[in-house]
Amino acid sequence: MIPKVLELSRREENATASRLATRPRWRSPVETRRIARSLFVAPLVLTLLVSLLGCDDDDDEIVILDQGRVIASFRTIADFLDDPTVNFLFRSMPRHPGSTPPDIASSYEATGIIIANSVPGSLVGDEFLPFAFCVSSPAGSSIVFRALDPSVVEHGPAFIEGSGDAFTIYATFRSRQVVDSGDFCDIHQVVVISGVREADGSLSDLFVGQGVVGLVGDCLDLIVGDIQVAEGSAESTGPACADEPGGAEDAVELLVENALLNPIVVFVEYDGFLGPQPFIVFPAIEEPARSQFVEPGFVLSFESLQPTLFNEVDDQVILGEIVAGTFDEDTTPAGGSVSFLIENIVGDEEYYAPRPVNATGSDLYAVVNSGVDYGVFTHPTGTGLGCVCPFPSDPGFEVDLGYYSYDVPGFITPQEANVRFFDFQTDVEAVPAFQGPFALEPQSGAVVLEIGALIQ
Repeated sequence: MIPKVLELSRREENATASRLATRPRWRSPVETRRIARSLFVAPLVLTLLVSLLGCDDDDDEIVILDQGRVIASFRTIADFLDDPTVNFLFRSMPRHPGSTPPDIASSYEATGIIIANSVPGSLVGDEFLPFAFCVSSPAGSSIVFRALDPSVVEHGPAFIEGSGDAFTIYATFRSRQVVDSGDFCDIHQVVVISGVREADGSLSDLFVGQGVVGLVGDCLDLIVGDIQVAEGSAESTGPACADEPGGAEDAVELLVENALLNPIVVFVEYDGFLGPQPFIVFPAIEEPARSQFVEPGFVLSFESLQPTLFNEVDDQVILGEIVAGTFDEDTTPAGGSVSFLIENIVGDEEYYAPRPVNATGSDLYAVVNSGVDYGVFTHPTGTGLGCVCPFPSDPGFEVDLGYYSYDVPGFITPQEANVRFFDFQTDVEAVPAFQGPFALEPQSGAVVLEIGALIQ
C-alpha cells in the first residue's frame, strides 16, 4: 500500500437531502440552473473539478479533486496503458501481455523489497509493507480485485492479461486517510501486479506497482505521479473475491445506469455521517451500468458534466446546462440491491441534447433556445445559450453541445425550444432555425440536426 498518513476515520459533514417522490427533481437554485455555466472559461490543466453544487446550507463542504484523475476514468486495459503513471511503473517491472491469462482466483499477501520509489517516507531497499488482496476468476479480461485494507473505500474496474502461468493485473482503488490536522486525504491509486502462478497456488517473480493518479484534500507531500514498485512473492491465504465471506450482506448493491449522452457525477449521502466520495458514471453507450456496495439508508443525487469547445480566442468554454436531481431516501434493506436510471426527464422538467451534423462546408457556431432569457448570453441575437465556438463541417460527426431546457414549467415549452446556426466568419445565419417541438430519443433526449448547404 501507499503508506498511510494516519488511520482511516470519518469526518462529520452537513448534508441537505430532500425527501421527494420516486422521480428525481432539479436540486439547484433557479439562478444556478439558468446560468448553466455556458460562458465560464475552463482552465486548460489536467484536473477534474467535481463539486457539491446547489447545496442549501452555507456550511456544506465542497469536495474537489485537487489533482489528477478519478479511478472511474480507468475503464479498459488501454486506459491504463495510456496513463503516464502506469508507463512509469513499467520502467521498473515487467508486463505479461496475452489474452489467455491463468486463473489465479484466491486471496494473497504479497511481501518483498522496494525497488523503485518516489513516495515520501519510503526508500528503495526497504521492506515492502505486506499487501493483502484478492482476485476472482476472469470473465474475459475483467476480474474482481479487492485491496484488503480498511483504508480502501472504493474499487474501480480491474482487468487481467497474460498467457501460460504469467499474468499482469490492472486495478484501481481509492483509500481515505486522515492527516495530523484532522483533515482527510483521498488517494486515487492504480495498482499493477505482474507475476507467475506456481503449482502450489503461490505467486513468484512477483512485482507490485502502485501509483497515485488523483488526490483529494490535505495530502501533505504526496503528489500525483508518485509511485512505488516492490519485487517479491505472495502466498495464497484464502478464498477468491467472489467467495469472500461477509461484507455484502451488510450493504446494498447500488447500480447506476446513465442514459444521458454526457458523464454524470453521482453523490451518495447520509443524514449524520459522511458517505463515499462522489463517483463518475459514463454514458451507457460507452460502458455498462456502474455498480458498488453502499450502506443502507442513502440519498442519491446526480449532476451532469458538460462538454467543452474552444471559442474564437482559443479559450475552452463549458457548454449547456447542468442536468441534476435528487431521489428520495432509499429504503432497500441490507443485502438487497437497487437500480437507478438517470435520464433526461427530471421531476416535471425535460431536457434535450441537440446533436448538429454540419454538412455546409463552413465552420459554424450554435445558439440554443434563442429568445429564452437565461440572463447570460450577449450575442447580437439576444437571449439564449451559446458560444462563438466554431465546429467544422464534417457530415460524419455529431457535435456535442450538451443539454438544454426543453419542457420546464414557467420557463420553456417544447414549442419554444430552438437551435440556430451561424457562419463563424460572417455571423450570418447559415440555415433556417430548427424549431421545436422535436422528436427526442427516449431517455437520452438526443435529437440529431442535419445542417445542409449554406443559404446564399
